[in-house]
Amino acid sequence: TKNTPGAPTSGQYNVGDVVTDSVGVRWQAIVGGVGGDERFVPYLAQRTSPTPSSVATAGAATITAAQVLTGTYVRDCAGASRTDTLDTAANIVAAMKNPKVGQELELLVINGSDPITEVLTIAANASGGSFDANQVAASRVVGGGASKALKIRITNVGTPAYVVYA
Repeated sequence: TKNTPGAPTSGQYNVGDVVTDSVGVRWQAIVGGVGGDERFVPYLAQRTSPTPSSVATAGAATITAAQVLTGTYVRDCAGASRTDTLDTAANIVAAMKNPKVGQELELLVINGSDPITEVLTIAANASGGSFDANQVAASRVVGGGASKALKIRITNVGTPAYVVYA
């Protein structure tokens, strides 16, 4: 503990040392040293993440707001190519804590299916969702045995809306 706010500016610290300042902010040394040679960043404690969603149904599925918030969506297309649709903007915004315009959600989509015959296409929900206008349809496709990172950017919270980047 140190008696003033902010990162330590004196003392002897090793990489990984964590110090709490006078206002309760925790700092972690990323460069060790003595007397100001060390470097600190705010300490980010390890956190647990929600259990990833795993879906193996025949037919199209809706990627619910709760599934989006886990950050990982695993899909077995169950024998054929499928199109899964993201939830409505209203449902996604309602599921978020303190949603704000410009906030981004990250969703890793993993297609655990056969790479030849089971392609997964992601669709934005027509109720408030869209893909960025400069993305071709092929950017929404996740081949079998592949994954794709999506960013879902909230563009309106009053009349909920989002744009997807893939």
